[in-house]
Amino acid sequence: MSLIRADGVSFSYFGSLEPVFKNLNFTADTSWRTGLIGENGSGKTTLFKLLCGEEKSGGKIISDVPFVRFPFDADPRGVSLRVMRGERLAVVGENGCGKSTLLKFIAESLQGEEVSYVSQQCEDVCGTPAQYAAAWGIDEPSFKSMLAKLGFGRTDWDKDMSLLSTGQRKKAALARSLLTKARLYLWDEPFNYLDIPAREMIEDAIIASSPTMAFVEHDAAFVSRAATRIFQI
Repeated sequence: MSLIRADGVSFSYFGSLEPVFKNLNFTADTSWRTGLIGENGSGKTTLFKLLCGEEKSGGKIISDVPFVRFPFDADPRGVSLRVMRGERLAVVGENGCGKSTLLKFIAESLQGEEVSYVSQQCEDVCGTPAQYAAAWGIDEPSFKSMLAKLGFGRTDWDKDMSLLSTGQRKKAALARSLLTKARLYLWDEPFNYLDIPAREMIEDAIIASSPTMAFVEHDAAFVSRAATRIFQI
């Protein structure tokens, strides 16, 4: 249980004659479920931006806990996308319409945020499993245990995974992602190159954990079972 405190917070948007906030003071406890209400334009969303550090203000906002703001918004090339907390969003459309580009755009736009991105080819998978786990800051025994369930053998522990097949690299990337504590998971065609047992395990894992996720996948059965909403490009 921690306190969130605003002391003398003032904020104005550039070019505005009227401040959004002037000498704002409040205290909130993180154990509360607090609803923020007010008229349109009164500064509700602006306050959330200040708490998350997206805008700078006068005065002080004091807290020892991180802030998380939902939904995630993206607007690449005129395509507007919103991902709500706890949602598993399937991005669908014809080949070449920009589905993968959209996921990559979101991943690059949210660098520094807690986002876990798995690309189609998994080119970033390299080193031994131990080295890869260390590079991503995940628990090595848990990573190896998940790889074993996905079909890796003991002889693979000393191999450079960049030399493995695309399917094996995809398994390593998905295992890493599943073991990463992220606010948003972005998976680009996760079932490409995977065998049926691996597909079933991955599907069961994401349905059980209910992550906030946007994914591209051509497997219609998986989309039907796993997606909570479909976004058509």
